[in-house]
Amino acid sequence: MLQARDIMTADVTTVRADLSLGDLESAFIAQGISGFPVLEGQRLVGLVSRSDVVRKLTVEASISGQLSDYQREIEGERASERASARAEAAETGIRMGGATVADVMCRSVVSVGADDPVQEVARLMVDRRVHRVPVLDGERLAGIITSLDLVRVVAEAGHLEPGATDGSTKRSS
Repeated sequence: MLQARDIMTADVTTVRADLSLGDLESAFIAQGISGFPVLEGQRLVGLVSRSDVVRKLTVEASISGQLSDYQREIEGERASERASARAEAAETGIRMGGATVADVMCRSVVSVGADDPVQEVARLMVDRRVHRVPVLDGERLAGIITSLDLVRVVAEAGHLEPGATDGSTKRSS
């Protein structure tokens, strides 16, 4: 039976919680991946993904827009409206410009053990709707398993065979 250690990526690139979002984006591009475990020292404190950053930017933009709308309703003067909207946009830019991984990362991390069966890892990822899980050996980060790792296992194992005439797939017995 395959275990997490058999399919995990052991050489894991990690980031620190104090890394700026600009530097995080550079790391996403340089590594060609969409998420990282976040470490403080040797301790896993979170996971961060591109979707976490997008979520934060979307919330900030939404709040900024709502505040600008509210400000326009209260002030009622065109010059004041434009000045308020510009000030709020600048404030949002400042907040995001100073944002770090700690501001956007997911702190409630779903993890697995190195000896956990791959089928259980897959079930956990489906149930919790996550695309990556850190593999821990005690408190130490031993590796990471992503959705792509699970797809690779299925593709290499030949668990699927072509369907009859409709092009679908079916499980082989």
